[in-house]
Amino acid sequence: MALLGAGYGTRTRANSLEGCCAAVTPIPRVFQHNSRAATPAEQTAPRCTIDDRGLLSIESATIAVLTESGRVLHGASPERSPGARFSLSRSRDGHVVRLRQDVGEEMARAIERLVADEPPLDDPRSRPVHADDYARLLGVETPVEDAVAGPIYVFPERLDFEPPAPLVRSGTPEGDALVARLVAQGMPAAMRDMKFVDTGELWTPWCIALDGDEIGSVAFTVGHGPGSAEVGVATMRPFRGRGLASAATSGWATLPAIRDLHRFYSTSWSNDSSQRVTERLGLRLIGARFAIS
Repeated sequence: MALLGAGYGTRTRANSLEGCCAAVTPIPRVFQHNSRAATPAEQTAPRCTIDDRGLLSIESATIAVLTESGRVLHGASPERSPGARFSLSRSRDGHVVRLRQDVGEEMARAIERLVADEPPLDDPRSRPVHADDYARLLGVETPVEDAVAGPIYVFPERLDFEPPAPLVRSGTPEGDALVARLVAQGMPAAMRDMKFVDTGELWTPWCIALDGDEIGSVAFTVGHGPGSAEVGVATMRPFRGRGLASAATSGWATLPAIRDLHRFYSTSWSNDSSQRVTERLGLRLIGARFAIS
């Protein structure tokens, strides 16, 4: 799987993990969960003042377009994918649940009652206590197609990483020249194989790691809020195993439009290559997501 880190609701080659939820009665903090969108003040708050549940709330609002009540309309990326019907992001500080706008209100209330009974996250790889119950309830409305799970990370304020490859960034003369070359010559076969059919698939801002003159890996923006952004990473098949994903991701995180924001990276538990990127860059695990389509 070449798409390493990406939030739910991104490209079809990404893990699709998207959702939302309606307002609920506050519950004891140990089980506290959130169903509304993060406010602009929360999104731009200093990083040191936000606990992991707060960061999960910001992350889930970064990668989806939400209604005023917190229901997900569609993914925040240009693809506008519908995503999962249910997404539960868990942490030691509490949980964030998101339900898609087409989930019924009665169903939403039943799911939220179960979420309120979920204990704080201890083992990130553990399934939610009520995982089977969520699937059973959602199956009443529409047959359940898939369930996915994976970790969610936040970038440190400063990356101590030296990219092992040359980088080209969007919004620079070098980036403009590269895009012009792709428009004139067409997308390389390795990129077309990864569904990069044209330069419109380079979701800005982005950073590319080169192998010689070839594009080896692309880190692109799958969601962008007032004070946050999430990265997706695609490494072309001929260039895997060379550290290019880490290089591109580190370059993305230091882009002028990105570097002062809350920056997130999410993936699936089965994607070992993606998790190696988080280790190389020193990203911090803030929680785990479980989503049902």
